[in-house]
Parts: sequence; C-alpha cells; structure tokens
Amino acid sequence: MYNSKMLTYEARVEIDRPADQVFMFLARYHEHFGWVGSVLAVEKVTPGAVGPGTRFKETVKFGRFENQVFWEVTVYEPPERLVFRSDSFLGQSKALFECTPLNGRTSLRAVSSGDLKGGYRLLKPVFGFLGLRQRKKHLTRIKAELEGGS
Repeated sequence: MYNSKMLTYEARVEIDRPADQVFMFLARYHEHFGWVGSVLAVEKVTPGAVGPGTRFKETVKFGRFENQVFWEVTVYEPPERLVFRSDSFLGQSKALFECTPLNGRTSLRAVSSGDLKGGYRLLKPVFGFLGLRQRKKHLTRIKAELEGGS
C-alpha cells in the first residue's frame, strides 16, 4: 500500500496540554472532528472503547459531492502513538499522530501518507501541496480547541 511513489507530508505543533489529553482528543475523533474542515459528520461504527480495529465512518465534502470514507485504528498506544488507515474513493491513506510529553505540554507530530487511485494520480502535485497545507491547518485547529478550554 505504501511505496516510494506515495504522497507523504509531516507537520508538528506544541500544545499546552498533557500528552494523555491530546491523545484522547485524537482517539475520540467521532466526538470532536471540527478541526477537519471538509468533514461533515463522523460516526464510530464498531462497538466498545476505541482501540485497534475501531472503525469510523466520515461523511466528507469533496467539491460539490459528499462521500463516505471509512477509517480504522491500526495502532493505539496511549498516550504516545495513534495510527488510522483508510481506503476511499481517492485512494489509500494513513494518518500517524505521535504525542511527545514536554513538561506538561505536548509536541504533536502528524504524518500523513497515501497513494492515489486511478485518474486522481494525475493530481498528485496538487494533492501534495494541499495536503501539507491542510495538515498544518488541522494541527493549528487541534491546538486552538485543546488550549481554548483553559
């Protein structure tokens, strides 16, 4: 699924919250997904607590169309590492979040990678640029949501 031809981008932010709070915010994605601008709704579709194998269904807006994207938690290592993967109309992707404690604060690293399907491959340079810009916006929004609750 992931090879040298895939899109990969990374962003970081420091958040004035402990790593366990940042991790749980990300793990409970279905409860607060406002930091992802194109997502209209998220539903947890597997029973029980969030952990490896938990699946989420997103309703996303892509241009004028709405699509369903399913994400699965593949790595769940509180409070440090969380990985999601998906297979959508655009292609396969993976989102890694690493929370590193910094004296009551957290350094959040987000790495996204993916491989586009079919004709979308022609748009790889555009998706690469937009993807990195979006990931940076996502981290800024996550920081604002978590720190805004002071």
